[in-house]
Amino acid sequence: MRCANLFTPTDYAIIRAAMERLPGLHAAVVDLRFWQNMETVEIAETLGLSLRSTEALLTRALRMLREFCLKHPAFSRSKHSMLKIMES
Repeated sequence: MRCANLFTPTDYAIIRAAMERLPGLHAAVVDLRFWQNMETVEIAETLGLSLRSTEALLTRALRMLREFCLKHPAFSRSKHSMLKIMES
């Protein structure tokens, strides 16, 4: 769980709730990348997608997560920079 220790328990719960709102493949790539610590190329192979498609899914999923979290009143605004870490 690469990212779990970067967030408060409340922020972590909000992120997990946001992930439940993501469409299937979007949620899968985020889970595999950040909670299973898989590299993007491994995710592409696992899901049977091209690397380019996998990268695009991950980018869109992270954008959706960030937008949801920043709209949530309990999410720590200072953690916005931590969401950027998830993109690297």
